[in-house]
Amino acid sequence: MVAQYQRPEHIPAFSRIADFVLPNTNVAYVGLEDVGSRKAHHIWLWSLPTDGTPPEVEKLLSEFHVFIDAESLLVVKTQNYLFSPEIIENRIPVENYYWDYRTVGGVAVPFRMVRVVSGKKHSEIVVTHVALNVGVADSDFQ
Repeated sequence: MVAQYQRPEHIPAFSRIADFVLPNTNVAYVGLEDVGSRKAHHIWLWSLPTDGTPPEVEKLLSEFHVFIDAESLLVVKTQNYLFSPEIIENRIPVENYYWDYRTVGGVAVPFRMVRVVSGKKHSEIVVTHVALNVGVADSDFQ
């Protein structure tokens, strides 16, 4: 259950933001905030339980924040949490920052992504080439 809302962050926030169409997802506009030197719209998503999970636990586990640049309307940051498997109240923030967007096949793709865990830089991905709608050979999986 702790990993239920964890998603890959290579394409910023799309998989979690897509949850907004689910009937148990809540979305709230928090306001305009500074993300680095940019103003960004802060949007908060969380889910209601679809089973017997207490609503406050589901809200805690599913909490996801996305920050959208006020000018370009591109995702500049996402934030979610990693949880202790023993005590879910013990959580650490995970922030993902996105820069250097380029248009590839009509889609804006970030070519630089930085992951910050508990306030410290954890990793950085710098993309040099992106190709969309490219087939993958079966031999690539052997």
